Amino acid sequence: MDVEMIKLVVPILISLIVSNIYSVISNQNSSFKKSLLYATFLNIAILISGSMWFWITVTDGLAQITQAAIYGISFIVILVTNFIVITKRKRK
Repeated sequence: MDVEMIKLVVPILISLIVSNIYSVISNQNSSFKKSLLYATFLNIAILISGSMWFWITVTDGLAQITQAAIYGISFIVILVTNFIVITKRKRK
């Protein structure tokens, strides 16, 4: 696997794992809205820091634009995943 691809995918996976774990843990103690809001902020923080890291280390302009689009799509997918995780845990 290419080094730039690893730099692109690692923050997405970290954001997915961390925000889902946080969703499950905070869902037991907090309301639905609060859990989803904090998981979304966590998701945004991780993806923005990953985006800044990628923009600093990769100098190709097309790769940077593609990375921004991929991170935007990843944000929406992770948000939907968090929503599903929280609603499934609330029903139990």
